[in-house]
Amino acid sequence: MRPFGFHQSISGGYHNALLSAQKMGLTAVQFFSRNPRGWKGRTVSQEEIDQFRRLSASSDIITTVIHTNYLINIASPDKEIWRKSCQVLIEELAVAERLGVDYVVTHLGSHKGRGRELGLSNVVKAVKRALGEVEPTGGGKPVLLMENSAGAGNLVGNRFGELGEIMDEVAKGGCLQECPGICIDSAHAFAEGYDVRNAEGRREIFDQLGEYADRILLIHLNDSKTDLASHHDRHQHLGKGFIGEEGLSSFLHDGNLSTQPVIMETPIDEGAGDEDNLEVFLRLEKG
Repeated sequence: MRPFGFHQSISGGYHNALLSAQKMGLTAVQFFSRNPRGWKGRTVSQEEIDQFRRLSASSDIITTVIHTNYLINIASPDKEIWRKSCQVLIEELAVAERLGVDYVVTHLGSHKGRGRELGLSNVVKAVKRALGEVEPTGGGKPVLLMENSAGAGNLVGNRFGELGEIMDEVAKGGCLQECPGICIDSAHAFAEGYDVRNAEGRREIFDQLGEYADRILLIHLNDSKTDLASHHDRHQHLGKGFIGEEGLSSFLHDGNLSTQPVIMETPIDEGAGDEDNLEVFLRLEKG
């Protein structure tokens, strides 16, 4: 079975995300490496790095993911925001490299009304800068994954053709192995207007990505509280939203998506918790 898991807290240390995942019998984990709503990073001791690496090596966790904080906007036309966003992205990749984490997932941000062309150009420059800054000191570079957005306001990266364009620009004059990959969020894609419930809607995604369709390396599996093409980023419990169990099952078992690791970012509220969503996922995965 493919690796699967949830976003976990690092309260008390990075290793606690692994311990929480282990207790649930998960084989993948995602976490924030810093305050998700702050610019300042946290000091990471070598002892904490070693503790995480030891536990990771001895556990059943196959896939580890850092999600960048919510302030990052590498599409921003504001030079200071763009600079700070680049720095945070570099720091996140550096922490991931020290921890031995597989992937760093980031949102791309907003062009703030200055146009998609400028926003996408800023993303390309930021990605190139970040990938060029982090040198492997242990087990190689983590892979940077760009996450598709739901398309609200002036966000970029909501159309998969745009993600393909970014990949193409980054790959020019470089090595494809160092190019970013893609994290596809089912709820975001659905909110943008891709009907992930059926083969035709999913084919539109793969066709727009073209040669980079095989760079979808991670799935954020979430149902949607809002209907198709709403452009609202509202995650729902698996099977309780507009995508539904049948649609999510079809999405998971698509030949282009049937082996990628899955991270769920479903709510924890009176409606359900991680254990409930895990039960639904395992049923869907089994088919």
